[in-house]
Amino acid sequence: MNAIFTIVAKNFLPQARTLGDSIRKIHSDLPFHVLLADETEGMVDLSKERYPVIEAKDISIPAYEDMAFKYNLIELSTALKPFFYEYLFDRFQYQKIIYFDPDIYVYGSLIPLFDALDDHFMILTPHIIKLSMIDRGSKPENDFLINGTYNLGFVAFNRSYEALAVLRWWKTRLKDKAYIDRTEGLFVDQKWMNLVPCFYDKGVFVSKNPGHNVAHWNMHERKLSCSQDHYLVDGWPLVFFHFSGFDLQHPDKVSRSVDATKVDLNNLPHYRELFAAYAGSLLRNQSNETKYLYAYDKFDNGIRIFAFQRRLYRRLTEIGFQFENPFSTRQGSFYDLLRKNRMVIFEQNVSGEYGKRNFGNAERKLKLLKFGMLLLKKVIGIRNFHLLMRTLFALCRPEEQTYLLESLHLDLPIRFH
Repeated sequence: MNAIFTIVAKNFLPQARTLGDSIRKIHSDLPFHVLLADETEGMVDLSKERYPVIEAKDISIPAYEDMAFKYNLIELSTALKPFFYEYLFDRFQYQKIIYFDPDIYVYGSLIPLFDALDDHFMILTPHIIKLSMIDRGSKPENDFLINGTYNLGFVAFNRSYEALAVLRWWKTRLKDKAYIDRTEGLFVDQKWMNLVPCFYDKGVFVSKNPGHNVAHWNMHERKLSCSQDHYLVDGWPLVFFHFSGFDLQHPDKVSRSVDATKVDLNNLPHYRELFAAYAGSLLRNQSNETKYLYAYDKFDNGIRIFAFQRRLYRRLTEIGFQFENPFSTRQGSFYDLLRKNRMVIFEQNVSGEYGKRNFGNAERKLKLLKFGMLLLKKVIGIRNFHLLMRTLFALCRPEEQTYLLESLHLDLPIRFH
């Protein structure tokens, strides 16, 4: 028997329902499971969901609270994949399982993919499949060198010795190396898959079918057309589309992370039709979920956890510190350590994270900082300024700032990567 699963936080349950509905239209009897990388906190009645949902804390992952604390939502959700694969193989004795990201929609039969698992133990799909002299995609090609050759919004395994070996290997890596960390060459679960084809002469099927895993990063190389109410991609049936980063608040954009000038749906009528239909499906599956907050974004007293604190925790556990429950605020807890060293951020509305979306808000501060750095360069000279920048580049990583925890009296050497 075969199956499909996805992983979501509770605010993404509408996407999981939409994915499940799309599968059911094509394969009415194919089991579809949902793993909740979150906790319901009494907000969701999982027994009323149309597809079976289980909380990740209930599938017996060793040191699960440690993973839930040190990873952000994206990191945790992706790190759980091999654990849930093993759970489903063991619990239900499935022979072949496909994983889909929740923002995928299935348009065509999945039987050829399951059939491919007769002769291969796993299937991967690359981000791009066509050589081009001009980099025209929504993402530059070097992004795939950083984030991984294969897109792990889709991956499939059969229940074989080789597949189970890869899942065990993948699981051990993702237990503590599923970070989004360019300095260490990590990108969640995805980057690790670059290595798997190196381990086997056969058994890893890399699908270059243009109808598999179509997404904004490869739309430029794949022409979508419609024939007799069926979508075709370069003449091949569209099997599944990955609506990565799609935002119902801005349905005219392919993704919240993509500049609208790079991919304009107004110039792509069939893609625009596809996106409009997906937006309608999401709306029909939505109620109050967008208001739900992620359970693992706060300590047990409700104080928000920031990425800086997660990374400090990462470093402390790497060097041997242990905390019974990292979310606890009791005496002797990680929170207590932060509090003693004045490193708890109590103003919950303060933006404690800079990213592409809010970095522009720091423009004035950056100008002042650059002016100060210019003065420093004039004082110490360009050679010493360059050496200082090299040192600060390593020191600015949160993992290297354990010295701020003065009560621990740590004196760890800076790690240059």
